[in-house]
Amino acid sequence: MTLSSVATTIPSRALLFAILLCTLPFCFFAESTPTKVDVKFSNALSDNVDFAVFWRSHEGELLPATKWIPQGQSEIVETYSGHHFFAYDKSMSYFKEFMIPEPESNGGTVIEFPVHELRKAQPVARFINSLDSGTIEIFWKNIKTNEEVKVSPEIKQGEWFDVETHQGHKFVAKTPDGEILKVFDVQAAPGDRQEFTVGERTKATFFNKMGQNIRLFWINSVTGRGIAVSDLIGGGASHTVYTSPGHKFAAYDENENQILEFTVTAHFGDHEEFYIQEL
Repeated sequence: MTLSSVATTIPSRALLFAILLCTLPFCFFAESTPTKVDVKFSNALSDNVDFAVFWRSHEGELLPATKWIPQGQSEIVETYSGHHFFAYDKSMSYFKEFMIPEPESNGGTVIEFPVHELRKAQPVARFINSLDSGTIEIFWKNIKTNEEVKVSPEIKQGEWFDVETHQGHKFVAKTPDGEILKVFDVQAAPGDRQEFTVGERTKATFFNKMGQNIRLFWINSVTGRGIAVSDLIGGGASHTVYTSPGHKFAAYDENENQILEFTVTAHFGDHEEFYIQEL
């Protein structure tokens, strides 16, 4: 499935709760035919700093579009309207972002982008909705106050959303009715992008700490009936299943006597362990 994008940036402020959203002009892939254009990137920085221009592909990869451009010099790039470019310094710590507009005419006019300043690059967190159905919303969590601030629109199945953030920031993915699906911690370095997927199956591992064989059953929440999801599990052995939050399982001995019942509390994409032993 092709991922379409719904993207905004959030510049952080000194106070963590002061988050301002600003929508970037690269939301959904345009259906109209792009126009071929020439774009002139000029180094007009006041400092003696070189930069290079990179094109961001639809897959999010940064590809070099120019050589290093010294102060006072320019490079012309042949591209298409709607394409997305970045100018980075040699440390890849400071950048400027460009969206190529439709030209005013098709007469071969060069679109000029003089670069007067570069700003500090920040980590980007990309949240991907891979649920089988339904939308998700992303919230930034203030780790000092536990306040949660919504930072995204509803992200549809198969879409993604980019947030410019800081290393160590925490985010929560929820359903529109407030159910927590997954919690994320940003570890990306400045200028890097970290991807988080909502919808990966939850993994549950059951460890048999008893001195007898057991069998594991998934409990149907509608009928209450158990469905075997393992063969006999010997003492000291374990069994792993892929499941979903809220699913129930039960361990039975060889005589079909229930030993313990478990409820999966881990979020999508997380791993939870259960230990089957005498109470």
